[in-house]
Amino acid sequence: MKRYLFMWGINIAFLLVGFACKRDLNMNYKTKFQWTPSISAPRNYPVETKYVSLGYGSDGEEYPIMNSYSDAGIAVTKGKVSFEQLEDTEGLDIPNSINALWLSYTESKIYEVHTKFSDMLQQKILQLLRDGYYDAYDKKHTTYKEFSITMLPGGKIWLYLEGATRNVLICDTIHAHPVEMSLDLVFCQKTDQPPSSAKIIYDNHRDINPEDIKFIGE
Repeated sequence: MKRYLFMWGINIAFLLVGFACKRDLNMNYKTKFQWTPSISAPRNYPVETKYVSLGYGSDGEEYPIMNSYSDAGIAVTKGKVSFEQLEDTEGLDIPNSINALWLSYTESKIYEVHTKFSDMLQQKILQLLRDGYYDAYDKKHTTYKEFSITMLPGGKIWLYLEGATRNVLICDTIHAHPVEMSLDLVFCQKTDQPPSSAKIIYDNHRDINPEDIKFIGE
């Protein structure tokens, strides 16, 4: 009897190891993942976007980010909008570019960026999504589900991969450049529209020095 129990235990162990190896093998070759984009900005540094999108895939596809205002903190979002047509069971290719135009209230500047990620950064994103992490709260292995774009003073951009219990800074070297545009041109499509929210709350943040904004330990 003991011999049969021992052999049964051995078989179960081999099955568990086999399932784990199969999962790891599948993840090592996976190229599509379910992810949602979002934006964030430090507290006391509110931004409003005209448009933001993440490019992905090889055919120029873009995932637009619909939440246009942010000031909750670095890598802290106030919510995100997902598109069901972009989120099938197979997932999406990894992000590979950013297109954005936004207003920094604090600096009285409008920033623009259109950049493609380097091959090194794309490989880093792919590897992190494949490796995932262990979620101690749910006691299971999972991966990151959100790609966050944090907009900082001076046009700096930090990129984060975010999961339920872990955030990872993956890039801090992207810079946008300031552009000369009127607020009406950027945030109003018709000249007879009322002033945008940018104009309404613009003066409330002009007296904040960007150098006083906290980046560590928010």
